[in-house]
Amino acid sequence: MKLAATLVAIVLFVAPAVSASTPGLEGRVSTGFTVNIAYSQKAQAKLKELNDTVIVAASVTGKPKPNAPKKDINTTGEIDLAQQKVEVLVGQPALFFSFDLAPKLVKHAAGDDLHLLINIFSAHDSAPANVLSCNTYDAGFFVIQDQTINLSCKLIGE
Repeated sequence: MKLAATLVAIVLFVAPAVSASTPGLEGRVSTGFTVNIAYSQKAQAKLKELNDTVIVAASVTGKPKPNAPKKDINTTGEIDLAQQKVEVLVGQPALFFSFDLAPKLVKHAAGDDLHLLINIFSAHDSAPANVLSCNTYDAGFFVIQDQTINLSCKLIGE
C-alpha cells in the first residue's frame, strides 16, 4: 500500500537533518514542519466515498549562482534542491521531518535564500485524476521550520 511505503519514507527522513556545504547554508538545519489541511464538506465526502488519500508535495529550490551549470537550472530559473511527498488520510496532518538537500546542487545555489513550494492533490487511488483544488504554500524555506502551515482544499469546480 502506498501509505505504508510513505510512512516508511517519513521515518527515514527523521535521522538526517539538512546541512549544506556552501557558504550561507553551512550549518543550517531543517527541523521540519507540519501541514494541516482543511477540507470543504464536499471534498471530504468525495475523498471518503472514493476511499482516496491525499498527497502533500513539498519542493525546495534555490536561486542559481552566475556560474551554475545550465543543466541544473529548471524552467523557472531555479535549482531543484530537494523534494518530498507525504501521503496522508483525510483529516491527518502531513509531517515533514527534515530535507536532505542535494549537496552537488547546493554548491550552485546563491546564498541561503531557499524557496519552498507545497502542493496538495488526491492520490488517484480510486479516481483517474486529481479531484481537489487546494491553495498552496509558496515562501521561504527556513522561515517555516518548526511551524504549522494551514492549507485548504475543495473539490475541483466547487
